[in-house]
Amino acid sequence: MSTKKSKSVPKQIQAQLEFYLSESNLRNDKFLQKQADSLQNFFIDLDVFLTFGKMIALKATRNMIVEAAEKSKKICIDPSKTRIGPVESPFVKDDTSLDRTIYIDKFYRDHDHDSLRKLLSQFGKVTLVSLPRFDSTRHFKGFGFVEFENPEAAREAMRAINQRHKNDQNGIESMRAMMKKLWLVLKTKMNETLINPAAILNNTTRVEGKSEKRRFEEASMELEEALELTAKVRRISPSNEECNVIDQQ
Repeated sequence: MSTKKSKSVPKQIQAQLEFYLSESNLRNDKFLQKQADSLQNFFIDLDVFLTFGKMIALKATRNMIVEAAEKSKKICIDPSKTRIGPVESPFVKDDTSLDRTIYIDKFYRDHDHDSLRKLLSQFGKVTLVSLPRFDSTRHFKGFGFVEFENPEAAREAMRAINQRHKNDQNGIESMRAMMKKLWLVLKTKMNETLINPAAILNNTTRVEGKSEKRRFEEASMELEEALELTAKVRRISPSNEECNVIDQQ
């Protein structure tokens, strides 16, 4: 039994390193961005990874990380064998993550990164699950972002989640969702009016005699047109977001 476990550890280490250095994670992981030489030459010292909780749990060593990097097709190691990085920096090509990411909330308290990834993989390959925390308490904020490999999977997941009352057999009946790019626009508008994004979905807050749900419905077409125009003139990057995304360390 122990033999099987020991054989699986190198593969687990390799998979975890590939996640840390994946495009999806690096675009959101501010800590790793600061550790890299530059966004173009994205190499990070091996010792940084040895401090991560999952690497500690796997009892990873420098040699094990080197071996994992040498076997991987997604990450590489520098000639000195002291630093590793992605085969291609995620910051040298256009970011399409907004079209592949949904905002979710109202999921069960016992959900974590792994369980949400497993649950939503029914709609397509999940490349990242982000669950923001409060800086002061480190408690989860009660919402998250799920990035899929392609836009079609993201849209299908959003539709299924929001139609949960028609299909309560897939484990998502308690959740709500919207595309992240719409969430960003709403967040900006609500920062200006001090309205919570959840009020729109809850239909609770009322301003000027209208429920937020009604105001949202009336503004949805305008917002979509604004998003299309925005996409043409500039690219919204994760660095513009104010939420702190927790990496899966």
